[in-house]
Amino acid sequence: MKQYDLHSGGLSARISTLGGELLSLTYRDTQLIWQGDPAYWEGSAPFLFPFCGRVKDGIYRWSGQEYAMPIHGFLPSAQMTVREHTADRLTLTLSDSAALREIFPFSFHLTLRYQLSSHELAVTATIVAGDTGLPFSFGAHPGFNLPCTAEGFSDAQLVFDGSAPLTRIEITENGLLGNGRTNYPLSGKALPLSPDPAGGCGIFFEVPKNQRALTLTAPALPCDVRVEFANFPVLGLWHAEGAPYLCIEPWHGLPAPDGIPTELAEKPATVTLAPGEQSTFTLRIILQQKGICNV
Repeated sequence: MKQYDLHSGGLSARISTLGGELLSLTYRDTQLIWQGDPAYWEGSAPFLFPFCGRVKDGIYRWSGQEYAMPIHGFLPSAQMTVREHTADRLTLTLSDSAALREIFPFSFHLTLRYQLSSHELAVTATIVAGDTGLPFSFGAHPGFNLPCTAEGFSDAQLVFDGSAPLTRIEITENGLLGNGRTNYPLSGKALPLSPDPAGGCGIFFEVPKNQRALTLTAPALPCDVRVEFANFPVLGLWHAEGAPYLCIEPWHGLPAPDGIPTELAEKPATVTLAPGEQSTFTLRIILQQKGICNV
């Protein structure tokens, strides 16, 4: 595993070749990204591929065969290849291999492109299907440092661009998909974070296209943090209970349904590409002057 640094103005980032994970994002010497702690969660900001979430009993089925798959797929533990590195850009790639086809019998090529500016980190993932076609999910799992009390994230909130209710997706105590869907109203445009909605298995939403951007505001942060996720229809919020971070997780995918074996052909929110087709996903983390978002 190697690590690569990017710098632009007062913003800097560090990325690992292991899964292309964002390890650090610092603004004026303040670390915005969770640095990992085995007492809570060892990750920082991994990307998820080819699955988001769990499959039942760690096993899925495809064309009559069973395959093992860890939570969130194999990308977080895969070594990526660096194709470009400049002061403010990094490009990494991963392709299928004989070892990966033992657990995921599809050909693919994945590219992660990081671009840093003085106020923004943009990450674009391009996924190309090989000659087998490709069913997959892709997601981001960034953890942001945020003080937490017994009451939750005191005085912190997420402010969406729109005010329409979100659709909450039921996640069972097993971390798998339930059948329930309920309206989840916002307070104006804001989702308060106290009392804590995100501990345990987290809270997940279907998000309309016109609301796929939010701003994290909190007195403890040196700036407001805007997260844009235009082509991700699912948003998860999660942290280990009592832990001082919040994961803001845009996904194009869902955990497998609870109570039945996981059939990949029936897995909800899966992207399916024909041979040679591609999909692109972009995540933007934008730092803004405190207080400019409109609740």
